[in-house]
Amino acid sequence: MMLLTKPHDHPLAQEKQITLEQLAQESLILPDPSSPMREAVERLFAKYKIPLQVKLELGNNEAIKEAIALGLGISIVSLHAIGLNELKTSFTLLNVKHFPIPLRIYTPESPKKSLPILMFFHGGGWVLGILESCDRKQKPIAIA
Repeated sequence: MMLLTKPHDHPLAQEKQITLEQLAQESLILPDPSSPMREAVERLFAKYKIPLQVKLELGNNEAIKEAIALGLGISIVSLHAIGLNELKTSFTLLNVKHFPIPLRIYTPESPKKSLPILMFFHGGGWVLGILESCDRKQKPIAIA
């Protein structure tokens, strides 16, 4: 799941729900164009015919979080990339229409037996596509 984060004192923190149009007016910090996360964000904006204006492109989540903390803009990052302590002290989650962008996590059905660990890395660590097509490939691995 990807969530929008920003400094606590940002004006959008007071909004109950933020539209993509409002988001497009902000200084967006996003991963570089080759990132699957970036592609997902661009697809979402294109779907609603909203121009995406990127202020800063950075290569990893740590750099993006640092830029957000410095007040250089707002960004869309995975909740897994933000620790609970960071979330409480440095960032605010915003309620953005059409968010969160979904992510599926597969776990074995039989947690009692000992299983080997499987790690799959693809590009920047994200695999994006239509959930149903991905489900046919990853679910059998998790329940084996």
